[in-house]
Amino acid sequence: MSSNESISCVKDWGNCSLNNLNQNMPAITQTILSTYTMFLYAIIALRVSGNLIVLFVFIKHKPASTTDWFILFIATCDFFSSAFNVPVYVTFTNTFWAKYGNDVICKLHMFLSQSIVLSSSFLICGLAVDRYLKICKANSIILTSKRARNGCLRGDPCHNSVVNTMFLAVS
Repeated sequence: MSSNESISCVKDWGNCSLNNLNQNMPAITQTILSTYTMFLYAIIALRVSGNLIVLFVFIKHKPASTTDWFILFIATCDFFSSAFNVPVYVTFTNTFWAKYGNDVICKLHMFLSQSIVLSSSFLICGLAVDRYLKICKANSIILTSKRARNGCLRGDPCHNSVVNTMFLAVS
């Protein structure tokens, strides 16, 4: 595949072709691009290591409260985003995509990025409801630790979309 050839993603999700990207972006100097790439690598390293620390803490100490469950699932989503989604984004921002990119990776990147954003939003909303219940209705037992865990497992769009995708792939 030549570097002049257009690499297109899913057409319904917007035009993700390399040619359109190069035509619509102003000329970027190599210094700015390499600085930006190093910044993204630093973000990947910090996010992966920070979320791994959070996950290892929760392996040693099981989540006891509702807030712990939400933080565990948010850390899991952020870990997957930083470990799998951001490295693919780095290839979008430099010329590696022209050599190594294909439609499967492009579709996977779009699927993961949208699923993880939805999951994080859902979990943060759940955490906000949990904080509201803890502060404003302190004596009620509306949201227990077990309900928070089950809500994160059953209601999280990322987990549901991955399970549905696996189910559709098998059938």
